[in-house]
Amino acid sequence: MAHLRDVTTSKYTPLQDGWELLSTGAGRYQSPEQLEPAEHRWLAASVPGTVIDTLQRHQQWDLSQPFNVDTQDWWYRCAFEASVPAHGKQVVLKFDGLATVTEIWLNDQHMLSTDNMFRAYEADVTATLREHNTLVIHCRSLQSLLTQKRPRPRWRTKLVEHQQLRWFRTTLLGRMPGWSPPVQPVGPWRAVALEERDILVLEHVSLQTRVQTEQGYVAVSLQARSIDGQMPTRAALIIDEYTFPLHVQQQETRDAFVLSGDVCVPSVQLWWPHTHGPQPLHLAKIMLHYPDTSIELACGRLAFRRIELLDADGEHFGIRVNGVPIFCRGACWTSLDIFTLTGS
Repeated sequence: MAHLRDVTTSKYTPLQDGWELLSTGAGRYQSPEQLEPAEHRWLAASVPGTVIDTLQRHQQWDLSQPFNVDTQDWWYRCAFEASVPAHGKQVVLKFDGLATVTEIWLNDQHMLSTDNMFRAYEADVTATLREHNTLVIHCRSLQSLLTQKRPRPRWRTKLVEHQQLRWFRTTLLGRMPGWSPPVQPVGPWRAVALEERDILVLEHVSLQTRVQTEQGYVAVSLQARSIDGQMPTRAALIIDEYTFPLHVQQQETRDAFVLSGDVCVPSVQLWWPHTHGPQPLHLAKIMLHYPDTSIELACGRLAFRRIELLDADGEHFGIRVNGVPIFCRGACWTSLDIFTLTGS
């Protein structure tokens, strides 16, 4: 499946400068307004990054004498300038990765709560954005949350010190003695950005490829919502030099529409594992045509291959790619930089 890479009507502005970090006792403060007495203890912070990465830069954390950052609450704040959204535009705050349980405020208004380190979040700030803005991220103490009473696990593991970690969608890196050093990832470890959208808001985009009778097929599904009421008059999927029309259907709510199509792509080359052949990729994009403009949705590159199970009951499990049995090797990937989680 291809994922959307770019929209020509969206403006993406990373928020990576001017961040500050503050440590407070677990549960001591509940909102940014209460932080004024601790004003003098803010540290310049790196975003994307983690609490320990920032503390190391200020020589306040040492691997030879580490302390557990999960025992504290951590507050990030950033001041930034922006244009007040014009009529017919939408602006969202995007968070690509927050570790782990957080609360987010923009201009003293609570915008979002998160509880999953591994997913992206966004919040509509069109009505809240000003020329001068303050964004605050509150990372709650995971250690404090772990003390809350929950059902006992049916099976216990000796890999972690606290069995309640199973209730939280967060990494075990830094929390498994003997497997990784005690470097607990906390904070906005992936990008924070503003995205200004014009004309439409994409709610779902899916391009699924398959191979049948030596032909390549792409099933397209797109759900979108118009910001200013405009509807596309026609749409097309473009793969390399081929153009395929898509069906446009307006939904019951006047500002929503759906694109769909199942197209046959001629002369596709099959994708193979690197041990068995080449990996041809096909450039894909969706074009939406309006009466006075066009929008391009870049969808990356597509590959075509067949994958089948050799033995579905699991007794002799195996995989066949493009009709050829393949031996699959496993791998366990760990970040090359445990302090920031941003190693390339």
